[in-house]
Amino acid sequence: VLAYKVFPYIKLKVGEAQWNNILFWVGITVNAAEQIYKGHGRGEEKKRAVRDFLNKMGFDVDLEAVDAMIESEVKKLT
Repeated sequence: VLAYKVFPYIKLKVGEAQWNNILFWVGITVNAAEQIYKGHGRGEEKKRAVRDFLNKMGFDVDLEAVDAMIESEVKKLT
């Protein structure tokens, strides 16, 4: 539900190209975090790694939106 409300707002705010770029990097970093931080109970650690990477890349995206993107990517993995 959050994704349906947050994603369109963020997409509008940052623009189509930036949105696609953010989604690309979220997908890459979620997959990397899944490989690096193995084991149960490390979800927050994985999320922090994705957020940190996006910040280092210079993306200024609301944490709530990033969390929704991360959850969306994780669902694709299962």
